[in-house]
Amino acid sequence: MSYYGLLTPIGAAKEANAKALGIPILLTHMAVCHGNGADLTPPQLVNGLIGEWRRAPLNQLSIDPQNPAYLVAEQIIPESVGGQYIRGLGLYDSDGDLFYVANCPPTYKPQLSEGSARTQVIRMVMAVGSPANFELRIDPSVVLAPRSYVDAGLARKLDKDGTAVAAVKLETARRIGISGGVTASAKMFDGRADLDLEVSAIDVSKATTGVLTVPRGGTGVAEIAAGEVLMGGAGNTLVRRTMAQLLNELGGIATEAEAQAMTRNDRFLTPAMLKAAFMGPNLNAGPQGFFRYPSGLIEQWGRIDVVPGTRSRVTFPITHPNALLNFQLVNPAGTTSGYADRFAGWPEFSLAWADVVLSNQAGHATVWWRSLGV
Repeated sequence: MSYYGLLTPIGAAKEANAKALGIPILLTHMAVCHGNGADLTPPQLVNGLIGEWRRAPLNQLSIDPQNPAYLVAEQIIPESVGGQYIRGLGLYDSDGDLFYVANCPPTYKPQLSEGSARTQVIRMVMAVGSPANFELRIDPSVVLAPRSYVDAGLARKLDKDGTAVAAVKLETARRIGISGGVTASAKMFDGRADLDLEVSAIDVSKATTGVLTVPRGGTGVAEIAAGEVLMGGAGNTLVRRTMAQLLNELGGIATEAEAQAMTRNDRFLTPAMLKAAFMGPNLNAGPQGFFRYPSGLIEQWGRIDVVPGTRSRVTFPITHPNALLNFQLVNPAGTTSGYADRFAGWPEFSLAWADVVLSNQAGHATVWWRSLGV
């Protein structure tokens, strides 16, 4: 076989790497050479083309429809380029490395200035392990499309009667900002730039259920800050309240004085105010103390030194407002069951005091007392 192609050492290594890692090979250019007037064989070209006189982007790279194991690369040499023989061919990848080489029968490519010219199509057919691993990247502004590519494109656009069908919609990653009825011309939708389209009106009657629509001229969706409660609204205005504002409108949080007075039913009690309700004027936790219950019951306590044969008056820390319900004395401090004949009594009492007397006691003693009243 006189004419054939083969992978260069670099090409063979890159193809093996592409198979192993699944990384595509990007073939971008084809070069032709004249071989300095001598016939060439592919092994002579693996390190570089001899007498290269043109290198240009590929026009097409495809898998042979008749044989899926073959990869077909094409380049079109225009009429204005030539004046040289073509004896060797080379394919280059996107890194600029020579990937595949081949020889061909000597072919003279004239140029227009010589009085005879033609458009020359150079086609290389490669047998590779996995044609799907190869990709073509071209710049359509500088590469001439082959006729087969144009014919195939027209066939996709025209039906059998030659009637144009609907064009494929443009796929673009550009952002299109629309705020109402579009008034832009069709040529603006070419995908080359972002769009800002003026609008005339919006029909919100077809809005999806659950979608909050904003009328034309509106300012957008109002924000509700964290911790706020939505109370209502009219038009575009929302009535919002913080929890503190809401509590105040519903009655408010009781002050310390209000909590201790225990008279209002239109206030909220926080844990701190609940504690305060049983402090202040409602509690004295000293040796002579008292506690005012929410029911109105007042408990008081203390002790007094009593001299036998005399009256000692207990003055309550606070006066019972309405009645003294109970007054109790404990046997003199330090006595035991062996001294049961010793006792204390109270011959007289009022809302503010009680007299205490001690009997059968050799000396003075300390007596504990407790009262209940309202």
